[in-house]
Amino acid sequence: MPLQGDYEPSPAQWVRDQVAAYEASGGREANTLRDTGLPVIIVTARGNKTGKVRKFALMRVEDDGQYALVASKGGAPKHPVWYYNLKAGPTEVTIQDGPEPFDAEVRELSGDERARWWDRAVAAFPPYAEYQAKTDRQIPVLLAKPQGLNVRVWPAGRRRSGHTPARASGVGRCPASAARTTSRRRRCRRR
Repeated sequence: MPLQGDYEPSPAQWVRDQVAAYEASGGREANTLRDTGLPVIIVTARGNKTGKVRKFALMRVEDDGQYALVASKGGAPKHPVWYYNLKAGPTEVTIQDGPEPFDAEVRELSGDERARWWDRAVAAFPPYAEYQAKTDRQIPVLLAKPQGLNVRVWPAGRRRSGHTPARASGVGRCPASAARTTSRRRRCRRR
């Protein structure tokens, strides 16, 4: 269920416009970063100071229904405000990748896991590498997964995933991105 509460749009007009167009069209419009043609997702979180609902677009870095949220802020010396919002409320997050938003839980990555997701992020949006080079801070990478998604690491680095559905609350459904690949469609239909 999407976050409830007072919505406070971004102070940046282009972000407000992109979020509004994306949501109104179910992700058919305003689904790329300006004129780059690179896909974005809409993230909704609760402000850690105001308690108001905030929405913003981030680059789409997805793998097996999970999303990397890269707190680059263009290589600025400080983390973006949304990073602190997600850290303060890691289960009060909604991701929209296509027509239907889904509830997510977020955690910050470190070590080898961060390195793997950082590589995916740079592959999806090469300027991330430039952003890291121009700042002294390590750019945080957070992982958002649908609430109820259970991912296990198996021997030899093989990963298998499966949902642990809580059907009554709508948790455990396949995210919109699942419809984009044949294997995910099959897995989601089996449930």
